Amino acid sequence: MNLRILVLLLVFSSCSHMNGGGSKALHPDWSKAQATGDKFVVSTQSERASQAGKLMIEQGGNIIDAFAATSFVLAVEEPYATGIGGGGFLLFRHAATGKVVAYDFREQAPAKAGDKLFLKADGSVDAERSKTGAHAAGVPGLVAGILEIHNLYGRLSREKVIKPAIELAESGFKVSSGFAYTLKESKDRLSKYRGSRDLFFKNGEVLKEGDLFQQKDLAETLRTISKKGRDGFYKGKIAWATVMYLHKNDGLHTISDFVRYRPKKRDPIKGTYNGYTVYGMPPPSSGGILVQQILNTLEGARLGNGMPFDVDNVHKTTIAMQTAFADRGKYFGDADFIDFPQAKLLSEDWAAEHRKLLDSKRALSADEISTAKGFPKEPDHTVHFSMADQEGNVLASTQTINGWYGNAMVVPGTGILMNNEMDDFSAAPGASNLFGAYGSAANKVEGRKRPLSSMSPTLIFKNGEPRYALGSPNGTRIISCVALTTLNLVEYGMSLKNAIAAPRYHHQWRPDELWVEPYFPTKTKDELAALGYKIQEKTWGCKVQGVSWSPGKLSAVADPRGSASALGL
Repeated sequence: MNLRILVLLLVFSSCSHMNGGGSKALHPDWSKAQATGDKFVVSTQSERASQAGKLMIEQGGNIIDAFAATSFVLAVEEPYATGIGGGGFLLFRHAATGKVVAYDFREQAPAKAGDKLFLKADGSVDAERSKTGAHAAGVPGLVAGILEIHNLYGRLSREKVIKPAIELAESGFKVSSGFAYTLKESKDRLSKYRGSRDLFFKNGEVLKEGDLFQQKDLAETLRTISKKGRDGFYKGKIAWATVMYLHKNDGLHTISDFVRYRPKKRDPIKGTYNGYTVYGMPPPSSGGILVQQILNTLEGARLGNGMPFDVDNVHKTTIAMQTAFADRGKYFGDADFIDFPQAKLLSEDWAAEHRKLLDSKRALSADEISTAKGFPKEPDHTVHFSMADQEGNVLASTQTINGWYGNAMVVPGTGILMNNEMDDFSAAPGASNLFGAYGSAANKVEGRKRPLSSMSPTLIFKNGEPRYALGSPNGTRIISCVALTTLNLVEYGMSLKNAIAAPRYHHQWRPDELWVEPYFPTKTKDELAALGYKIQEKTWGCKVQGVSWSPGKLSAVADPRGSASALGL
């Protein structure tokens, strides 16, 4: 081991496992968070979901069969974060062709939606309307996306990959402490709708830790999808029940919105950093471009001459975050609807302009970074998983229904909990959403448009071969968490385990605050405050799930901040 790496590990150990001069310590439980394998590895926040993926490989399936099974099980097990009433993204390296492909199965606005949907008569924003109820729901894309990808690349039958999810929904499982907490926090919203009360309440109260949670209606819906494919969800009885229930509650959805929904195959974002190639999701995800913008700005800043928590390195990385998020607020939206300046945002000239700000000897205010209005706050209740196999197939997928329990509406008789992705549009230029982000006209509500997202599934290559797959839940914080983990790997030379466990920080330009985790090094925090940063010590929901690939060696690491599950075969 060379001296620099040894010093780095000592510094990392002191800040993440000891009480670094007053900061709280992170004491990870790695018992279920690490795995190796010869054939297959998976990293998720759910042991049941990881087991479902592994089972597909054991039954003779491939990585896409594992992707489909894992997705459907998560949709059953974590209704507060994902579900078949939601959507997501997949970034996939297909070993047989050597190509990286991006699949967008993000929700769409109903055709009748317009940019005044969330405005009151006086022109002010009705913030609750975009979060709870029928107007908050976009047309779901998860089922269409999973099934189309499985049809293209899967080996096992549709029935086999959905079976674990059906069995889990039918038999049920005990409510965990985390699940119980989300129910308690969402009680008032869920109590508004009969289908939600029937599913999540018992004797007039939300389910508690240890209660059995069964989803008989959802099991039947999954059986219909298993038999009929996408038509079982987007046409026929289930689609009509969903549309009519939304319509009954003043929704704008039509059966045509469901029938016409299609996932999209897109060209991934491709960039470089320090000799590595980095692939990310294109719009309507902002994550792929923003992660690459942060890396572009820092390229050549000689961060590697120091340590990850040297105040100068954190200061420069924070400025790179601020400039990228300022661009997000001004330019980003669904590229199918706007003239999106992708080439400019990823150009060296653009990075060079941002890079000039790195010489600042003090914290820069939001107004000094840009005069853009900002972007809407984005919910952090999402799931992510990563996988790799011996053939060099590698994938990262992030999926969500947006806020906890989406729009709070379970469609009676179907078990489908609808999303509230419409909140990710800009209700009005300069208005903020659920995650404190602000939005511009580029992300305004339009019929059949897809709302902006921060989901950032990421693949990292070296010399033409895959090395890592990463991603995380947590709204706008996804971008900084993925960018920092990438820097830890390709700039500071950390192992995947240490790169994921390292203390994190986040600055999204507005609000003008630097968030640090409770166990962030106290010395660095004090030095940043002296530079003028407004420090907010917070615990947030960023949980990076990563896998690494090299010939003959597969590894998976699940973030120890959550109920980690890494499995290998």
